[in-house]
Amino acid sequence: MPTALLIANIGNSDIGKDKNPLFSSRNGQINIYDRSRELWGSKEFGSIELLLLDSVLRKIREMFDIGQVYLFYTEQSPPHRQDTKFIAHIVKSILCSRYNFDETSINLRAISKNPADYDEMLKLYRAGVDNIPESADRVFVSLAGGTPQQNFSAMLESVARFGAKATMIYAPRGSEDAVEYGVGYEIYKRMITHQVDILQEKKMYGVAAELAEEYGILDTNEIKMLQAKNHRLLFDFESSQTLYNGVKDKLPEHLEDIHSAIDELEKLKNKDRYALIRELCKNMLVKLEQGAYVDFLGRLFRFEEAVLRFVVENEFNISTEKDENDLRFKSDVSSNNDLKNFLDKNGIDYGTPNRLCLFMMLRFLISKNPDRNDLKIITDTIKKIKKLSDLRNASIMAHGFEGISRDRVNALYNSDELIIDLKKIIDIFKFYR
Repeated sequence: MPTALLIANIGNSDIGKDKNPLFSSRNGQINIYDRSRELWGSKEFGSIELLLLDSVLRKIREMFDIGQVYLFYTEQSPPHRQDTKFIAHIVKSILCSRYNFDETSINLRAISKNPADYDEMLKLYRAGVDNIPESADRVFVSLAGGTPQQNFSAMLESVARFGAKATMIYAPRGSEDAVEYGVGYEIYKRMITHQVDILQEKKMYGVAAELAEEYGILDTNEIKMLQAKNHRLLFDFESSQTLYNGVKDKLPEHLEDIHSAIDELEKLKNKDRYALIRELCKNMLVKLEQGAYVDFLGRLFRFEEAVLRFVVENEFNISTEKDENDLRFKSDVSSNNDLKNFLDKNGIDYGTPNRLCLFMMLRFLISKNPDRNDLKIITDTIKKIKKLSDLRNASIMAHGFEGISRDRVNALYNSDELIIDLKKIIDIFKFYR
């Protein structure tokens, strides 16, 4: 049989005789704390009934083996006349003697603050519930005893702690049967929905899709759209486009965005150089926003190389793609006497299209076109990026194990300025097409 644990607040109406509460808080003259202490001392509980917990226990035991019970009672300093410490002890004694609970399975938890204070109750129940093990298959929270503030806090913190396993149960006054409520699951579902929304805002689409699918937050087509976005972030353009094509006629409210994505993905699949560089820039800025600074730097230096190749290929009409022994690149460079002499003069080996060679070719262009502001912007940005090379090399992206923070990036190249500079390059490249 699956296991359950029960969390319950003990109130003044928890115990009684002949279905009537033994103590009534409505009678302001009664000191319930003292009266219940006297009853506890007498040990005469033979005729005492558990008015609120009896039907709750019977309902749970229909399908679960109750392993642990957690009873929250009040004991303020100095004691308040309605504090329930001794009622809780009486309830525990009856549970052990009549309901076959082992004494060690009944756990008493004291609430030392005003039980009518929402803020204090939330703090205390957060601490109390967080210490309860998660091993049970289901967690029932009784909403009958105690103050509204106690029950609200027990419900909220149980949902936060146990998630979908938390089930609210209530024994209506005068009823023989307890009732289960789905409010716990609905609260948890709302919490998960909020998490999915945050994950989407952070562009963590893969995790968002998994959560949404597990808890039924979104329909199948919306989940596939999230998966498509995630594949795109992973540069898996084929899978992304396939998923978008599968939902394009099923999500009319997203039709424009889906068709735009499909068109962009087609260019990316066809290795459109401008589209790839723009995609890399967007992807890189996502990593920066997410705080994944190692991944950000890795993409930044890939971006630097892609920019250099794009400029050189467009300005010199030569290929920077590697072939056997890079003979084609060397031949193309050698055919341009001015370029060849410039590189020779600066001691640059142009046998292979590495970063240094490509950057010096960019410098050559500026020397020949001093009024080209676009080339100056690209050159200045690449110089700033190079300042981050030691930081990248010391990280796990290259040769070391050092961590990277936004502060360390900003110390070398202010990230806000960097974002502006990168977007300027993307805008410049529009005119290269």
